[in-house]
Amino acid sequence: MVNMPKLIPLVLFLSILSVNIAGQENKPFSKKVEPDTSKPGNLSFLKSCNGKYPFDVKLIDKPAMKKRLQKLLGLPQFDYMKKNLVDVATPIKVKGGYFYSWSMQAHSGNEFGATIMADIGKNVLYVIIRKDSQDQLYSEDGSAVPKALLDMAKEK
Repeated sequence: MVNMPKLIPLVLFLSILSVNIAGQENKPFSKKVEPDTSKPGNLSFLKSCNGKYPFDVKLIDKPAMKKRLQKLLGLPQFDYMKKNLVDVATPIKVKGGYFYSWSMQAHSGNEFGATIMADIGKNVLYVIIRKDSQDQLYSEDGSAVPKALLDMAKEK
């Protein structure tokens, strides 16, 4: 059952995200990090997460995901995300070879949140960390977030 008070910040976040995306070029903020293509870092396991909540599947604790997120974000930012940005979430979406997961800090009015996205076929992670309503984009290969993933973020 959907908790309506928790749904309001989600709708607000998606509205803000679509305005921010429409008004900005989609350029990664962070350093370029080569994706880890070894077996422990393979992202194909994400296909089995469709429709589930990130906290139910322990998404950021899965060894393949944890290792890559730590490398991409750095330990301080990873620890911040793990501690603060997992209270409220939408079900994970997997569609057309792309993965999308959004969560935020409870009662933050969407000033603090995290979006984890992946191009499963290319084995590339993208993360957006929102602090104080400012988005910081991380891309494993330095590329922009694919349009298909941005479209998934806008879906209601």
